[in-house]
Amino acid sequence: MDLKTIKFPITAIVSILHRVSGIVMFFFLGVCLWLLLNLLKSPSDFLETRFLFENYLVKFVFWVVFTTLTYHVIAGIRHFLMDLGYFDELKSSILSAKITIFITTILSSLLVVILW
Repeated sequence: MDLKTIKFPITAIVSILHRVSGIVMFFFLGVCLWLLLNLLKSPSDFLETRFLFENYLVKFVFWVVFTTLTYHVIAGIRHFLMDLGYFDELKSSILSAKITIFITTILSSLLVVILW
C-alpha cells in the first residue's frame, strides 16, 4: 500500500492535523511554561525574555506554536459539535472542515502581521 498515491478527503486531513497539532502542543508545552516562568520571575528576567522575542527564529517558533494551538482549538470545537450531532452529513462535514482551515489561516496571518 503506497500512501503517496492515496488522496485523502479534506475531512480526513483536518482530523489527522488535529491529532498532529495536539502532539506539537504537548512537546512545546514545556517551552511555553519556561517562557511564562521567566516573564513572571523578575523585571530583569522579563526584559531578557522580551529581548529573546526580537530573534526571528524565536518569533517563528512562537508563530508555529500559536498556529497549532489555534488550529487544535478550532478543530476541537468542530469535533465537539460533530459529537453533538451537527455536521453529520458529508456536505456539512466538508464545509466545516474548510471553515476550520479558513479561520486558522486568518488568525495565523493576523499573528504574522502582529509579530513582524
